[in-house]
Amino acid sequence: MKILTRQVIVSKTIQEANQILRSCAYYFPKAIFKESAFSMHCAKRHNGGYLSLTHIRGTVIECEDRTTVTLEIHANLYFFLGCLIILLGIITLIYCFVSSTNRWIPCLGMILLGLFVCGQRLWEGSELLDLIEHKLKRL
Repeated sequence: MKILTRQVIVSKTIQEANQILRSCAYYFPKAIFKESAFSMHCAKRHNGGYLSLTHIRGTVIECEDRTTVTLEIHANLYFFLGCLIILLGIITLIYCFVSSTNRWIPCLGMILLGLFVCGQRLWEGSELLDLIEHKLKRL
């Protein structure tokens, strides 16, 4: 499931764009670059120690004097876990209202926790796409 997509148009050759993308790839697991498609993991460090790996897929297509790079970030386990927590929170919130219990505050907390987990994934992915787009346009 695609959650973020970015299309970048640069005035570089395919080889230059692929070289910049290779410099963004983390060494493990190994990046895969084919003729017009690629798949790689990019790393982002948080607070000096926590390493977050994001899987990025995309295509590189050359048109006349410019190159179009399409970057895609797909949902991972944490995103699906956040969606599951949100769904569980909604179900228990409905149960609390149907059974007339006063335990609805933890249900709202569960929904907020799930939104935080999903939102963090979207935020990190967006920052990473911004970084790669900046490298492609600048270098």
